[in-house]
Formats: sequence, structure tokens, C-alpha cells
Amino acid sequence: MVKQSYGLRSTFGRTQLLATALPTPGVVAKYIHQYNRVKGENRSLHSQRCDFLIKLSVAQELRNEERIYFPHNIDFRGRAYTMHVHLNHLGSDTCRGVLLFADPRPLGPSGLDWLYHQAANLYGGGVDKLPMDERQAWVKDRIALVKECARDPLGPEGTFWLEADSPWQCLAVCKEISNALATGDPASYMCRLPVHMDGSCNGLQHYAALGRDENGGEQVNLMPRDKPGDVYTKIAKLLKEIVAVDMEDVTNPEQAAVAKMLHPYIDRKLVKQTVMTSVYGVTQVGARQQIQNRLKERGVGDENSERYLMASYAARKTLDALTDLFTDARQVMAWLSECASIVCSNGRTMEWTTPLGLPVVQPYRAKGKKIVQTVVQSFVLQYDSEEHEVALNPKP
Repeated sequence: MVKQSYGLRSTFGRTQLLATALPTPGVVAKYIHQYNRVKGENRSLHSQRCDFLIKLSVAQELRNEERIYFPHNIDFRGRAYTMHVHLNHLGSDTCRGVLLFADPRPLGPSGLDWLYHQAANLYGGGVDKLPMDERQAWVKDRIALVKECARDPLGPEGTFWLEADSPWQCLAVCKEISNALATGDPASYMCRLPVHMDGSCNGLQHYAALGRDENGGEQVNLMPRDKPGDVYTKIAKLLKEIVAVDMEDVTNPEQAAVAKMLHPYIDRKLVKQTVMTSVYGVTQVGARQQIQNRLKERGVGDENSERYLMASYAARKTLDALTDLFTDARQVMAWLSECASIVCSNGRTMEWTTPLGLPVVQPYRAKGKKIVQTVVQSFVLQYDSEEHEVALNPKP
């Protein structure tokens, strides 16, 4: 890089800034890259701020209502979605943190313990992976901080909730715990706070149950165990072991070099999206793109080609690790895919009726194509139509 010095020249009342040396192309490229990155981050922050303010304004508009309702739509599979897009119980941490049930219920003998579990789960940071009794004990050991959060959330001693993975929900449960304890009889406290519960990678749970896969079922908490299983951490650990072996493989130096580049960045977050979408038929290309996005977020790899190689390798090995861990479940997936291919190859759509009596028809059909020719160029438009043939590779 060339050093630059600057000076001022005044001519006929005009002042010009002069540089004794121009920046090199590398300096210009680096500046443009940093400029675009900061500009993108600022746009993202602006978008998040607007989204937050919309949610907050809706909540303020409805805060004095005796009760509010959330109408739902269902899609062709029977999955329910709320019609209100800005404020609903399935929304972000902000939405869930401001919503309460309209009708309170007494906590009862175990209700306070569930509030403790909720606080630990929302705090995250590994606390949510502890056994249930240890989560409860962890919150009890910090009960003074919980009460201070409820009393003065922005005070010097009340910032405990800001460290949580889901801060707004954590603050809400801190207030509810404090209010319950303040009554002197928590079991009789009338609580309106929802305690959210979720499965452990639901898709894999279903497939493991269908295949009676005990090894895979243990990882998604279908089997009794002392500590809750975390399939994402398990896959990340397996991937790390596979990559460590490949790093020492002298017979394949190119793969060993990619493995060495990837190894420091293997963690739960890197593989989570790929593991989640594996049961929905994610392809090698899709898995590579997911991992490439995670690497890009961390700024890993100066060149796209380097990041591409790391992501392609990681995607392939991650899917291999999933197959090894969920052997029976993957066989069930393969069998269902084969059934779908046979049905669709005969020109029929996949159809079934759920236990609730809802008929499900998969709407996946081959896309039509139309070529549009202009004076400058030609391009292809794709469109959907029920008159087209059934897609031979339907989505699950």
C-alpha cells in the first residue's frame, strides 16, 4: 500500500484537496467491501427497528382491551398460521414477551417450578440443557437478581434479563416469579403467563419413532435420560471427529487442507439448519448454501471459492453423520420417498387423510415454461398450473 499525504491548493479563491499518491486498487476494493458491509448492517438494523416499533405500537393499541383473539388460517397440510402478522403468540421474542392469557389460573403445587424452568430455558447459554432439577436450582440461586429485574429492569442490578437468549420473555417471567413470591403463597397466585414448550427437532422425532430408532430417538429426547439430548450438538461433535480424521489423511491432501480450514468453525450453530431441514428433503446443494451462509456471517474465508469449498465439504460430511446417527429413521425417509416417486410416476398426486379427517393433497406439479423474446434479449418465465403433470420429485 502506498503512503498518502495531502495538501491544500488555493487558486482564484477555490480550495482543492490534493493527494501526492493515489490509493492502490487493493485499498479501494477493501474500502468498497467495508462500505457495503456497513451499509448492509445499517439497513438491517433499520429494518429491525421498524419491525420492533410496529409490534410495539400494535401492543400499545391493544393493551387496554379485556381480551384479544388471533384468527388462524390453515394450509393444505393442516398447519395453522395466525392471520395477524405483527403481533401473535407464534412471533418473535418481543411478541411473546408482551402477551398474557386473558383468563388467569392458580399456579398450584408445581406451577412455580415451571416458572423456574421457563426462566432457565429462556436464559439459554447452556442452562437450558441442564437436567430439570438443576435448571430450577440455577434460577433459585439467582432469585435476588430475578427480583431486582422485576423491580428495576434498567437499574444497575437489574440487567440479568438482558443477558438472556430471549430477553423480553425472560423479563416477563422474572416479573411473574417475583409477583408470585411476593404473595407468600405462590400456589394460590393467579398466573396468566404462557410457559412455552417445544419438541427436539420434531421431524427427526417423528422419523425416529416411525423407525423405532432407539439410538436416534435418544438424541431427540424420545428415550429416558438424565440430561436432555441435543441432536445439533451431537452432530457437530460427530462432524468434528470426522473432520479431524480427514485432516490427517495424507492420501487426499486437498480434502485435508479444506478440513483444516473448517475444523475451528465447527459448532452447533453451523450444522443446526442443515440438521433441521434434513427431514424435509434438503439436497446437497441446499445444505451447502446453508453452511456457506453461516460461514459468511462469521466472516470466514476471504474468497468465495474458499468458503464454497469449506461449505461443500461440511455439507457432505454433515449429511453422512446424520445417516450414521439416524440409521433406521433415514431408512423410513428413503422408503417414503420411494413410495412418493412410484405414485407420482403414475401421474397421481400424493394424497392422504389425517387422523383429524383433513384430506391432504400435495400441490407439487411440474412448472410450465414460456420463452419471451425481445429486441434486446430472450428470457424464460416459469409458472404453475393444475393442468401440468405431477412433479416426479415432490417435496415431502
